[in-house]
Amino acid sequence: MFRSRSLRKAMLSTSAAQTSRKVSRRMDLMLNGAIFVVAGFGILSSVLPVFGNTLYTPKSHHDFGLVEAGAELRHRFSVRNLHPWPVEVTGIQSDCGCTKSFVGRTPPFRLLPLEAVEVVAEVDTSGRRGQLSQSIFIATNENRRSVVLSLESEVR
Repeated sequence: MFRSRSLRKAMLSTSAAQTSRKVSRRMDLMLNGAIFVVAGFGILSSVLPVFGNTLYTPKSHHDFGLVEAGAELRHRFSVRNLHPWPVEVTGIQSDCGCTKSFVGRTPPFRLLPLEAVEVVAEVDTSGRRGQLSQSIFIATNENRRSVVLSLESEVR
């Protein structure tokens, strides 16, 4: 009788230990899965703009190369809303008075899902020499600097 009780206790404690290990493994798997999901969302939000808070532009930088002083430079950027919701463009401004930007609409305006807008940037190079870098900032209701478009040229 004594042997069978101790054997039963040993079996119960072994069974409890195995169950505890199984629960621990499941918790580890769940925790690793949660970490993977959070890390994956972080990667997606930096790679895919629909998960981030920016509008999509296929090319946000343009280099005019070497230009003569006084030349009027013009480039068109395309900006698209890839969000499944409308985004309100609250402002468009440049960091320099020699750069003007036009959209064809006056901010604030709404950009519907999958809608694109063309931003025309003009740079006046008169009175300038050397390397020239300008930026155009598009602000939305989600972010003050949602999109940054940059222009570069070397004026001689």
